[in-house]
Amino acid sequence: MGLGNILIAIVKFFLKSVLFVLKAVLYGAKLFLLLFVLVARVFLIFAKAAVPQ
Repeated sequence: MGLGNILIAIVKFFLKSVLFVLKAVLYGAKLFLLLFVLVARVFLIFAKAAVPQ
């Protein structure tokens, strides 16, 4: 195994790691947004119910 093959393997591993982290951040952001919208809707429903018409 030459030095070139080792470098290629290291670069591939690094790129896969970066891709994994980016996917995790993306899914985390989507989950956070979903939870934020859910909590905001529930809060608005309770806020409307608390205000007498």
